[in-house]
Amino acid sequence: MADIEQVFIIGEKAEDALQVAMGQQSMAAGSGDAKGRAMGLIKAAEALALMGKFDDAMGQVQEAQGLSGELKFEEGSAAAMNAMTTIYAKQGFFEEAIDSGKDALKMFKKCGFKKGEAVAQNSLAKAYLAKGDAVAAIKAAKESLSTFASLGDSLSVAAVYFTVSDAYLVKGDTFRAARTIGKAMEVYQGLGDKSKVGNCYVAMASIEITGKDFGKVADYAAKATAVATEIGDVKVGGAAADVLVEMAIAQGDTVAALNNAKAAAGVYHQGGDAKGEGNALVKLGEVLLKGGAYEKAGKVAEMSLGIFYGINDTEGMQKGKALMDGAKHAKVCQEISNTVAAMEDYTHVPTKLIVDPGLNTRIQTKYLEAVKAK
Repeated sequence: MADIEQVFIIGEKAEDALQVAMGQQSMAAGSGDAKGRAMGLIKAAEALALMGKFDDAMGQVQEAQGLSGELKFEEGSAAAMNAMTTIYAKQGFFEEAIDSGKDALKMFKKCGFKKGEAVAQNSLAKAYLAKGDAVAAIKAAKESLSTFASLGDSLSVAAVYFTVSDAYLVKGDTFRAARTIGKAMEVYQGLGDKSKVGNCYVAMASIEITGKDFGKVADYAAKATAVATEIGDVKVGGAAADVLVEMAIAQGDTVAALNNAKAAAGVYHQGGDAKGEGNALVKLGEVLLKGGAYEKAGKVAEMSLGIFYGINDTEGMQKGKALMDGAKHAKVCQEISNTVAAMEDYTHVPTKLIVDPGLNTRIQTKYLEAVKAK
């Protein structure tokens, strides 16, 4: 039977976790290992949620819950509840996520499964963070850190440091946020995990954008890019380009933002990372839309939607649709503005609000008559 600890996704890439989970399910099916199948379903559910595939995630976790209940597999039921925390939080159902997280924590404590407790505490911290409750998030994350440390699990400790850092960032404490990522980087450097070190550089760069120290942003992004190039890590390279987009936006440099957004999309495309490419295209579209190029933004939105539909990424589809709707709205506003401008010589439509009972109605009537006449 598979090890219950393998169910959890902490400090692991969602795509890699999903691959492992599907392998677990396949092996369990071949050997008739019902508990192993339940664990594979749970791991797959959380991985799918992290990838934005919420319907698939819910299907997997519900099957896992039913199977764990039939087997009286308490650790499995608790792990499934923990996965539900992630599914709810990623969809914006904050109260449901928090309730699930608390339930999972209670269930793990009842089982006496310390690692499960630590994982649930971190999941709960992320749920609080998604809600915007940084204080509660820090408290839960620090409890998770303490539990993982007592187990001697340095990898998980480093992963939870990211949760703590994000919470400090929400509070506006960039100094503590950066210092916390520095602690994670020390762990990964000691383990020789260059990919994780690259992620730390990206995180540090993002923090410095908030602090508006753009020199440090560029420096950390360059270090992340160097690491990505050295080890051929597409996600780190794309994330570094994404950070440069955000920096350019913060600086008000639209040209640089467009160039970096194109570069990010290119990095993800060449590396075969469809989700990364779709997100980069959405960011490119947002920059275009902000600059008034709504038609180009609409075309980019179509491209991103095509990618997200292809990989069944619900979260991505929502982003692409929001961009598409924004582009359509901007186009309609421009058309109305052009129509009004064309009629100004005939109707003298006011550009400022006029408070005069009856006057606005008379102006509107003249405007409609002029449009019909045209």
